[in-house]
Amino acid sequence: MRLNLNGKDQEFDSVTTAGELLVALEIKRERVAVMINEEVIRRADLDSALLHDGDTVEVITMSAAVKLHGPFFTNLPPRP
Repeated sequence: MRLNLNGKDQEFDSVTTAGELLVALEIKRERVAVMINEEVIRRADLDSALLHDGDTVEVITMSAAVKLHGPFFTNLPPRP
């Protein structure tokens, strides 16, 4: 199956759902957001969200947030 994954065309064998795609990519679903053709897929629905040849898939991984406090950050200008 041909998918446009994060802006790049890629081929995948035996991947039929968003959940299977994450397994193939070796990405843990706990810290990820998935969009198929601009539709956000709920984490609970990853295993039932079907993929089709030519779909556009965005996989966005989450990273730990940095706490912006303490002496180093007190002199930073405010964000615009």
